[in-house]
Amino acid sequence: MYIVPHAAVGASIAKYFGQGKGWLIFGWAWISHYVLDALPHTEVSTFLPTHPELNVATREELIVFSVDIILAAVIIVILKRLGWWKRWYWWGVLGAMLPDILDNIPGVNVWLRQFHPFDWLHQLHQWAHVDMSRDIWIWGVLMPLVVTGLAAWCFYATHRRKA
Repeated sequence: MYIVPHAAVGASIAKYFGQGKGWLIFGWAWISHYVLDALPHTEVSTFLPTHPELNVATREELIVFSVDIILAAVIIVILKRLGWWKRWYWWGVLGAMLPDILDNIPGVNVWLRQFHPFDWLHQLHQWAHVDMSRDIWIWGVLMPLVVTGLAAWCFYATHRRKA
């Protein structure tokens, strides 16, 4: 799944638990990553060719990743400008994104998988991913949108309740 849905869920988890619970937020956000990856979703490799070697990213992968990270950053900037962003939300965003950071950054992933527990985390990450064929791509596009929408709704709902 892309960065935006993971980050949105991580921020919502952080908002739910509140300040002073960084490790709890981080842990639940980390777990949420694997739960979200078990839902049908598209990846860069669903539609675009990927490099056969794990330590090389294709131009297309870099473009998609850049757009995804920029979109996540824009959302965070908007939340900051609205006064809705708190420092401890980073615990949730980082916890939700870290499994992909550790397992998918070319070069880093191959090196890390030599060591325990990173080899085990890679196997867990692979196990959690749902295999999706291109013929049902619409579900893979819709599910991350639904997840992001639900996370945004939860984030906003807790903001309204606490305000």
